[in-house]
Amino acid sequence: MRRGGYRRFSALAKNIRGVLLAALLSVLAFLFAQTVFQSFYYAIPTLALVALVLAISASGAVWRVLCACVTVGVSSLLEFTVNAQTTPLSPLFSIYAACILSISALVVGGLYWRIRAQRDLYGAQNARERSISAFCTEFLRVTTPEALHALALRSLYSVAGCSCVLFLPDAADGFRRAGSYPQGLLLYPVEALVAHCFRTGGEGGYGTEAYAGSALRCFPIRADERTLGVAGLLVDTRQGLGAAQTETVRVLLFHIGAALERFALMRQEQSVRMEKELEQMRSDFLRSISHDLRTPLTGIISACSALNQPDVPLDERARRELIQSVGEEASWLLRVVENLLSVTRVGASAPRLHKSCEPVEEVLGEVLEKARGRFPDAHIHVTAPAEFLMVPMDPMLIVQVLMNLIENAVKYASDAQGRVDIIAEDAGDCVSFTVRDYGPGLGQEDLATLFEPSARRSGDSTHGMGLGLSICRSIIRAHGGQIRGYNGEPCGAVFTLTLPKEDSDEP
Repeated sequence: MRRGGYRRFSALAKNIRGVLLAALLSVLAFLFAQTVFQSFYYAIPTLALVALVLAISASGAVWRVLCACVTVGVSSLLEFTVNAQTTPLSPLFSIYAACILSISALVVGGLYWRIRAQRDLYGAQNARERSISAFCTEFLRVTTPEALHALALRSLYSVAGCSCVLFLPDAADGFRRAGSYPQGLLLYPVEALVAHCFRTGGEGGYGTEAYAGSALRCFPIRADERTLGVAGLLVDTRQGLGAAQTETVRVLLFHIGAALERFALMRQEQSVRMEKELEQMRSDFLRSISHDLRTPLTGIISACSALNQPDVPLDERARRELIQSVGEEASWLLRVVENLLSVTRVGASAPRLHKSCEPVEEVLGEVLEKARGRFPDAHIHVTAPAEFLMVPMDPMLIVQVLMNLIENAVKYASDAQGRVDIIAEDAGDCVSFTVRDYGPGLGQEDLATLFEPSARRSGDSTHGMGLGLSICRSIIRAHGGQIRGYNGEPCGAVFTLTLPKEDSDEP
C-alpha cells in the first residue's frame, strides 16, 4: 500500500472510532444521569464536554459536526424512548443543541488544529535549524574536499529523505559525478539536466519547468555568484518533495557552497604559498649550484693555466698532481650534473619514476661496486638483510642517493680511517638503508637545515654537501619514503632512509 493511501486510511479509521466513541459515551452519560439523578438535564454538561473533546480530535469539519450531532442525537433518542411521557425536552431543543454544539466544535476544533499545525511547523523548523547547525559545524571540521563531498551527500539524504548525487565541474569545462548516497546509485542519463543547471545556475528536474519529466530534482550549489556544483535528489514521485524540505535543502546547499568556496580559497592560497616556496627554493638552488660549479671550474682553469705556462718549470710530480686535480674536479662536475638530472626526474611537472621491484642485495652490490671504484681507499662494510627482500624503486636514483651519502661519509670519516657502514634492514612495512661514518659527526647548526639546498658543512670551503642531501630527500620522498640524519654513538654521522615495500603511486 502506498504511504499516502495508508495515511488516509488511518485518518478515516480514527474519525470513525471518534464517532462510535461519541455514541457510546452518550449512552453512558444518559444511563448515569437517569440512574443517579432521574433527570436528563444532568447529562447535558457531560454530553457537551464529550462532544467538544471528540470533535476537536476529528481531522475534518464534517467529522466534527458528525461527532456533535451523534452525541446529541443518541442521547435525545434515548430520552424520547425511555421517558417519552415525562421528558421536558422537545425535538426543537435537540436540533438547537446540535447546532450549538456543532458550531462550538467547528470553532474550537479549527483553533485547536491551527495551533497544532503552528506547533508542528515551529517544531519542524527548529529541528531543521538544529540539523543544519550541526551539519555546518561538521562542515568546518572537514579537512579534505572528499570528506566534504561525502558529508554533504549524507546531510542532503538526512534532510530530504531520498537518494542524492553530487556533480562538480571538471578541467574540460564539463562536469563529473563526484559521489552519491547511497553509493552505487544508478541514474538514467541526466547529462542535459545537469548541464542546464550548470549553465543557468537555476533549478531543474522534478517539480520545475525545466525537464519536469525527470525524477531527479537538481539544485545548483552557488557561492559568490558562481555555480560550484549541482546536487541532485532522486524524488519519489508518489510523495513529492515538500515545501519545507525544499527550503531546507536550499539553505543546506548555501552552507555547502560556502564550504566548497572555502576549500577553493584554501587551494588558491596553498598554490600561492607553494609558488613562493618554489621560487625561494629556486633561488637557494641557484646559489648552491653557483658555488658547486664555480669552485671546481676555478681549480680546473688554474691547473690548465699552470700546465700551459711554458716559462714556468714544473717537475713530473707537480705535473701529475695538476692533472690528477683536473680529473678529480671534472669527476665532481660530472656528479653535479647527475644530481641536476635527478632533479628533473623527481620534479613536480616531470615524468613519473621508472619503478620496478628490485632485490635489495642487488642494489647493495651495485652500490658497493661503484663505491669501491670511486673511493678505493675507503673501508666500506655492507650488511645485507638475512631474508630476501624485493622493494619497488627506481634503481638508478636509489643507487645515486646511496652514493651521495657514501661520498659525504667518506669525505668526513677520515678520522676513523675512512670506515663507512652500509646496513639494509627489514623494518616491517618498509626497508631501511643506513649509511654511517665514524668521523666528528654533524654540528648542531647543520642538523636544523641538513636537507635544505643552502645547507653547508661548517668549515667546508671546497664542495657543498647541501645540494646532494636536498636531492636525496626529493628522490626518497618521490618514492613515498623518508630520510633523516643524526649523530651516532659514540661518534659519526648517521643517515637512514626508508622505502615502502608496497608501491604507493596512484594508478
